[in-house]
Amino acid sequence: MMNLHFQKFCILTMRYNNKNNFLDDIGINAPEGNIANITIVKILHYILKHYKDITLADLAEHFNYSETHVSRIIKASTGKTFAEIRMATKIQKAAEIILKSANISIEDISHDVGYSEISTFYRAFRKIYGITPAAFRKKHLESQAQENNGPLYKILG
Repeated sequence: MMNLHFQKFCILTMRYNNKNNFLDDIGINAPEGNIANITIVKILHYILKHYKDITLADLAEHFNYSETHVSRIIKASTGKTFAEIRMATKIQKAAEIILKSANISIEDISHDVGYSEISTFYRAFRKIYGITPAAFRKKHLESQAQENNGPLYKILG
């Protein structure tokens, strides 16, 4: 399972991924001279913005670093690899779509978040959430149904 703080950061960052002044929007004021903090935030923001098709080579090129250097920055700052962060981001986005849109097929969602093979998507989803995307959707729909049939509904119904 993903580290809870990292997951919260990913969710927060995804909410702001279309803003130009990302660091100011999330209230990060890195200490003077601490370029490493600013760099990792920018790297993570870039990953979250381009999660569908980003590669380590693309990321390194964008920031004018070697792939090895970018990998080290990510691992040292987050405890996760680039691939783990990219996968978690894709799966988080897929989970959001699953929860919002019951009429979109799991296969379409997997393609929408950047997976070309549905089996790879299912493995990644199960790794993050511990259940399949279909079970995740079913569980969410059942919990919504229970909320709609709460004690007040039973009394009035």
